[in-house]
Amino acid sequence: MRFEGSSMCMRLGSRTPQRVHATSMSSMPTYQDPEDSTYAPPPVQEDMDRSTSSQYTERYDCFNFALVCDRFGVPDRVASALGTALLQDFKIKDEHGKPLIVDISKVRREREKCRQEVLRKRLDDTNLLAFSFDGRKDDTLTIDKIDEKYHTRIVKEPHLVILREPNSELIGYVRLEHETAEYKTTKLNGFFNDKNISLDTLIGICTDGEPTNTGPHGGTIRRFELLLKRPLYWFVCLLHFNELPFRHLFEALDKSASTGPRSATEKLSRQIETCANLPVVDGFQKIELQNMPPAPEKKEFSTDSKYLYDMAHAISSSVVPVDLANIKTGKIVHSRSLTKAARLLRLYVTMENPDANLRILVEFIIKCYVPMYFNIKYYSSVVYGSALFSSSLVGHDF
Repeated sequence: MRFEGSSMCMRLGSRTPQRVHATSMSSMPTYQDPEDSTYAPPPVQEDMDRSTSSQYTERYDCFNFALVCDRFGVPDRVASALGTALLQDFKIKDEHGKPLIVDISKVRREREKCRQEVLRKRLDDTNLLAFSFDGRKDDTLTIDKIDEKYHTRIVKEPHLVILREPNSELIGYVRLEHETAEYKTTKLNGFFNDKNISLDTLIGICTDGEPTNTGPHGGTIRRFELLLKRPLYWFVCLLHFNELPFRHLFEALDKSASTGPRSATEKLSRQIETCANLPVVDGFQKIELQNMPPAPEKKEFSTDSKYLYDMAHAISSSVVPVDLANIKTGKIVHSRSLTKAARLLRLYVTMENPDANLRILVEFIIKCYVPMYFNIKYYSSVVYGSALFSSSLVGHDF
């Protein structure tokens, strides 16, 4: 090996080191063979205390600490002192038994990582995979100015509640003045623009089967397809779809006119209002219940769903338990198909020879409405939508 610019040369591969001659390195010590009996190692320079040399300390994350410091504007130096004091109070030490400290640089690094994580999450939240919306009328507190004075009042206003799918996370709501498809589309698109939520990654929209939402030419979903210039998945609520045939069948057979949410005019509508007070007969006709999903956990049911489930199985087994017969269901809400179906089953078990209309309705409920309702509840994922829709059309013998 030759070093340019000097006269120092060394032969490689030789066990005996050669003496190096260099005028600029005359003060360097001479190295000797360690195997030689006359070898003495060079003295160690005691320029630092080995007992106080730094040891490796395992890194730890303090994301929440940095997040709270940023939230309340705590300076780095104050955050470092607070963190160190807290660790000392709890007597937390590292694996070498030394007290842990929170250095200022540590606080700065953790704050930077925390901010990057928050920004990344915020960026992810701006990308929408799918959303659902549903309209309802809510009591809204308003403030009116009359003669230089402000007065509060509660009015019912229509709103659209908007959820992020697939986790049904609430995004917000918009106030509606009109319930047309064009107006809904405009309000929803404006809502996403105000929230800086991009629709570039949107693949589908979930809603109920209302014509203004699902119209093939001018519905809300179709208008979003025209707005985005690409097709979308239409996720239509099957529970709402399942109610429509039953509602139309009941109206055709009973021909009743509702005079309010809790009252109606025709025979069946009046009978189901008081059927819970009638005794159960032993000779009612059995109707077999089929195509039901695996037995679900009843604790997940609403009160009306559980009552419908128990009544359907009671008619299928031709045995009504005493505790089921003694349930006082209270006043009926005619606008709710689920409640109306359960009351019709309760009315059916009080008659040995029901009339033809009641028999048709109960058979439809047992063979079509109830199996479809609980299959939708059990197979709630969107991947089962096509199979459930197909079974509702061809899967029942009625």
